[in-house]
Amino acid sequence: MGATVVLEETLIDNRPVLSATMHVSVEQIDVTSGLPATEADLDWTFVDAEGHFHAYDADGNLPTLVQPKRKYRCVICRQRIRPGFRIVPADMFRRYAPGRREITLQIVATSQPADVVSVVTPVGFGTGTVHGHGMRDGAFEFEVIVGTWGARKAVTA
Repeated sequence: MGATVVLEETLIDNRPVLSATMHVSVEQIDVTSGLPATEADLDWTFVDAEGHFHAYDADGNLPTLVQPKRKYRCVICRQRIRPGFRIVPADMFRRYAPGRREITLQIVATSQPADVVSVVTPVGFGTGTVHGHGMRDGAFEFEVIVGTWGARKAVTA
């Protein structure tokens, strides 16, 4: 999974560059269990002995129950409640989690960079190693593989 963005106002070692294109890719890790799983049964409803209604909300939360020590209880009368769950077969339970992030910058600049550089862009800042030095039309072209990265806060007017 990746995205490419053309960046303006990019600095390499505090010097402006002619152009910068950022590519960000995030590895998707399959965290699917080979075993069946359970999930909230959003159709489940229950009225306890005191007449208190219980159900999952649209987000799968139980707003009328508390869960001290692994047992659900009514927030009003403290009656123990067993919420409804349904079993999801393993072959229908495919899940992914974000893994390693890789950021590369394609740079065109007027000066040759050092081997390790400081990078500042409108969306973030960090450090990276320079690869693939070359020249074209009197400008230096190179790639920066970012090692450390910090996102910048969005500026609001």
